[in-house]
Amino acid sequence: MDDYLLDNYELSYSKMFQSLIYSEYGIRHLIKAKECHSVWHRFIATIELFPLIGLIATIIEAIAIKIINLFITPTKILFKGSQGGCNGYVNQKEVNKIIVSLQSSKEPFINFNEKKVVGEIYGGTCTAMSLTFVKKFLKAKNNVEVIKDKFRASNEKLRNIQAAFNTIEIIRSNDVVDYSKNKIQSLANYYKLKINNSSKELDINKIESEGENEFNNEINKLQLGIYVIRALKPSTNEKLEEYGHTMIYIKTTKINLLYDPNYGIEILRRRSKHCSMLLSKLKRCNYGFQTNKVKFYQLLEPVPGT
Repeated sequence: MDDYLLDNYELSYSKMFQSLIYSEYGIRHLIKAKECHSVWHRFIATIELFPLIGLIATIIEAIAIKIINLFITPTKILFKGSQGGCNGYVNQKEVNKIIVSLQSSKEPFINFNEKKVVGEIYGGTCTAMSLTFVKKFLKAKNNVEVIKDKFRASNEKLRNIQAAFNTIEIIRSNDVVDYSKNKIQSLANYYKLKINNSSKELDINKIESEGENEFNNEINKLQLGIYVIRALKPSTNEKLEEYGHTMIYIKTTKINLLYDPNYGIEILRRRSKHCSMLLSKLKRCNYGFQTNKVKFYQLLEPVPGT
């Protein structure tokens, strides 16, 4: 269904009136088609953006979604968020302080290059937002309501943290080194969080061509807990990535949550459906940014005295 359903069917009063002239659903399907390269979304957009016929099609879709939601547990958005405010100036003095802290607790074969500090950043603060979310979530005893207002947008503090994170480099070695894990652990150390275990690296392009079984099996094997999802576009540079996106996956016995700094936090569908829902989010990211390499890292707060 994710091939032709929208992520959001809510309409404000102004969007309802607008749809009498041209369909808001049609516009959203068109955007989705561009994001996902979906023929179905483009086909629906073409119909719904056609005068008169489009209005009828929009009404039919609205009714159909009401009916579908009676039988399928929908994704529930706990709060909407964004990376608004992620681009802009940073406090270089604060960034350098963060780098000193990162350097003091970095993992083997990892370095933070202070020469890379810039006066302003562009491209997002997803890693800073995601790891900060985990720390706040744990401090709030897993109560999203307590912390949600802190993650509706980015800010200068998060830009400072991200600017420091962006200076990370690997130190190449002839030994066998899990650079990807060491990078994430070096960032997590700033929040006094530890990686407990991780998934194998998954290739979204391969999964799309060969089927979802490998992905489903890997997700189902994950222990209950909180996971950093790192999706990246590989490179041979000093970071071993051109860029990436970071999200948080929370797996419990009752529900599964996904925090994406671009959208907020939502409850994934019931357990029988949550793997495909999670995969659809990673596919969307891959379609837009070619971040096909994905890995899950479980984070824990260390036990005092260890």
